Amino acid sequence: MGPCVFSPDGKLLYATESDFEAGQGVIGIYDATGGYKRMAEFPTYGIGPHELLLMPDGKTLVIANGGILTHPDYGRTELNLDTMDPSVVFVDTASGALIGQLRLNAGLHQLSIRHMAIDARQRVWFGCQYRGPAEDSPQLVGYATMDGKIELIELPADTLGDLRNYIGS
Repeated sequence: MGPCVFSPDGKLLYATESDFEAGQGVIGIYDATGGYKRMAEFPTYGIGPHELLLMPDGKTLVIANGGILTHPDYGRTELNLDTMDPSVVFVDTASGALIGQLRLNAGLHQLSIRHMAIDARQRVWFGCQYRGPAEDSPQLVGYATMDGKIELIELPADTLGDLRNYIGS
């Protein structure tokens, strides 16, 4: 079980998990009033869910799929660096239906989307970890919106150098 959020009424707990056999992320749904018994799951529509948040509407989860495939049989080895597929996903909590999935351009497929925060305008800000060549220095911070916009912001080159291809929450 990874990062978790409660439903607005506190009755459910949503947790990021991985279905290692399928190589996909899932959200485990637990009964917070009944000993945290696992009730159901739905997909994260991606690989390696890193963080999830509940949008201010109280009914939409936003998930940072880092895009990195791992498996317990191989420790912390990252198994798909050449084919990573990070995304920001919006999912309906009632049905598990995909509302939207946003990706950065294909040239940034090794930019793992990891940590998030939601601002007053309901933009989902995210920080990334770059898993490509160490000498590269891509932008590491961006935002996504439920209406389909995803964009990186420009940080100064000296700041990017200090970050060493990683920014946390």
